Amino acid sequence: MNRLALVLLSSLRSIVRGVAISALTRADTLKNFNITNDSFVLTFDYCEDYKIIESKLQNAGYLKQSTLINIFDYFSTFVYSKDEIGEGEILKLLKKVNFITKEKQNNRCVKYILPDGRVVLEYFNKNNDVYLRAVTLGGAFLWDYTPIIELYNNNKLIKRFYSNRDFWAYFIECVSDNYNKVHIFQDASYNNKVDTRDVFCAIKRGKRYFNYRIAHGSTMIDIYNDKALPLASWRDDEYWSDYDAIVFLTNLQRKQWISSQGNDGNLVVVPHESGRQNLGFTPRRGNRCVYITSLTKPKRVDIAIKAFAKVISEVPSASLEVYGQGPEYDSLAKLINDLKVEKNVSLLGYQIDAQQYLKGAACSLFTSERESFGMPIVESYAYSCPVVAFNVNYGPAELVIDGKTGFKNEFGDIEGMAHSIIKVLNNENTVFRENAYHKSKQYEKEKIADLWKSLLDKTETRY
Repeated sequence: MNRLALVLLSSLRSIVRGVAISALTRADTLKNFNITNDSFVLTFDYCEDYKIIESKLQNAGYLKQSTLINIFDYFSTFVYSKDEIGEGEILKLLKKVNFITKEKQNNRCVKYILPDGRVVLEYFNKNNDVYLRAVTLGGAFLWDYTPIIELYNNNKLIKRFYSNRDFWAYFIECVSDNYNKVHIFQDASYNNKVDTRDVFCAIKRGKRYFNYRIAHGSTMIDIYNDKALPLASWRDDEYWSDYDAIVFLTNLQRKQWISSQGNDGNLVVVPHESGRQNLGFTPRRGNRCVYITSLTKPKRVDIAIKAFAKVISEVPSASLEVYGQGPEYDSLAKLINDLKVEKNVSLLGYQIDAQQYLKGAACSLFTSERESFGMPIVESYAYSCPVVAFNVNYGPAELVIDGKTGFKNEFGDIEGMAHSIIKVLNNENTVFRENAYHKSKQYEKEKIADLWKSLLDKTETRY
């Protein structure tokens, strides 16, 4: 077997959230359990701090088995075997047109704004040689329409592309050149800045390439009408055939998608692993509660704070630690002050290893209005920590067993949420923690690795 896993992410930043965490964990698992010979995490967004972020991730326990490769960093040092193909079209354009402004974006990128609104971007390697030029309609290369991309070696034009997809395909071809079987996992998300169908369908195909789409929130449910609201581009049957498998995170997600679309031919379920080694049963210490999330509107941290204000009136020693960062920080801080709960509720910011604070916590909160999975739920179970959540699709509805591993309440029920937290805090029995710990075993690395191995083996036998 000479098998390679390629895990595709649009970008990696210093703040790493659920999608990126699950992708990085999977990349390590595939290599660690010898499912693939090697595992590469590919990113496509330009990032000057790429190496710094890589180091932070490694220090936090990620990228231990896998290798991070950024498309810009890769081609800045790439050695080409082909001769130059002539003068670059973009260089001709810059010589012919009087550009309006020239801006230095950072130490390695210069932007030229042309009279017709187009933008030329030049990228420089450590030797200050141009290794890539691109023309885009806006200022964000890759996310806007890009008609020309050119690669250079020693300032000589080597390769030209007329679409992002061709450029990406060439990148994948280069990094996978020495492998017989290449399994591509697409976790990338582009927020509809370009045509969703064009980006998400398989970038590289052929007898040795196998494509999987990980359905992070790809099928949302209208929480008020219980109606399936799939992304429009997923309704095209031809699009589905671009993948060898669509990987859902929960059985409920897969079931409701089939109900909506009537297609189950290449749909499988592989949940996220906890990412934690077997920690054993962890006893509770005190009345400390934890919420690990991003501070965005869909996470509804405001509801958790309002519920906790009611909890404090019954259990004055209770405390809530919220780990996360986002645009709702100021409004949540104001809410804490307005409710006069600042002594009990703390916004502690983003921490890449926030899961460690689940150890000994009385319970974990989860008040999202929707969630494709919910990594903090599984992480909580790994620390024997019960979860109090809303009964929303998909992860919370499937992962939390009401009355056993925690409690589920109807979305928006602040009184019910507060009552559930109080029930956990006032219960000195270890049954909730024992149930949470046993539930965590479903998501241990070994079991999830077996699911991935089975999927990859089965996919290869089709050809």
